[in-house]
Amino acid sequence: MNPLSIIGLGYFVLVSWNIIALFRFHKHIPCMTGMMCSMVLGMTSGWGIGSVLAVQFPAYLFQVTFISMLLGGAVGTLAGIAIGLMPVLDGMLAGFMGGMMGPMMIGMFPAGTGETAVKLTAILLQGTLFLLFLMLGHELAPHAAKRGRAIYMKPLYLFLAWVALSGFMLLAEKQGSIAADRVPMTGQSQSESHRHGLTPASDSSGAVRSLRIEASDYSFSPGAVNLLSNEKLSITLVNTGSVDHDFEIEGTDIHIHAKPGETVRQLVELNEPGIYRSVCTLPGHKEAGMNAIVTVTKERLSSAAL
Repeated sequence: MNPLSIIGLGYFVLVSWNIIALFRFHKHIPCMTGMMCSMVLGMTSGWGIGSVLAVQFPAYLFQVTFISMLLGGAVGTLAGIAIGLMPVLDGMLAGFMGGMMGPMMIGMFPAGTGETAVKLTAILLQGTLFLLFLMLGHELAPHAAKRGRAIYMKPLYLFLAWVALSGFMLLAEKQGSIAADRVPMTGQSQSESHRHGLTPASDSSGAVRSLRIEASDYSFSPGAVNLLSNEKLSITLVNTGSVDHDFEIEGTDIHIHAKPGETVRQLVELNEPGIYRSVCTLPGHKEAGMNAIVTVTKERLSSAAL
């Protein structure tokens, strides 16, 4: 489970709760209050969606900006529909603006720090959404009590719903991390894997198998490789992207770096069977999807598996 998914869930809970409140009590909300609510909801939604997507897909900043503008405008429009035309226009324009600001902000941060920026922004924006609900609750308290809906408008219930869902996703993320950590260990400690696993080999006699890895912006091809242990391997890294990339197998000494348009080869020998992850170690590239799985077996896999 990606931590950004938890942030996205927080936005969804807070935005949805506020919009439901607007629809349930729209007859008692003045136009000016509705305009402010739709503006806050549209702006925070576009900004939040844009920042999260910009970190997930840094190579598609234009597309991310366009999508976040549309979604932010849609949320602002939905929030304003219950009140009137002016809140609709205010919310839509605020959503467009937030959708532009989110990706723009992430693009201004150094590579590799985008996720931290998203977390800090989430604290600010989700805090703003909670304050919006407090304001609505204070203004609508008399009407909610008359209609028997005072429980829904209590901030404590919104807070508990946010904590419960976020906690569930955090638990799922922790369980997923534990399962992932077990994959590359293959029954030994990580230090043993580094010492006895994949290691660079000297160029000597014997058959050498060739492996071509193509690094683009931002992915490896192929994304999964099956190899035999104790065989010499010539890894060729071809960088077809527009920026530097490297190919590193975690827990080993194998690290190949290539500049844009460059082809680099390295001779290695694979000794220890296991499942390893290879990544691009440049800031932000692994998070953008530059990773692959290297499976080392004692015996050759069937042709279907290869």
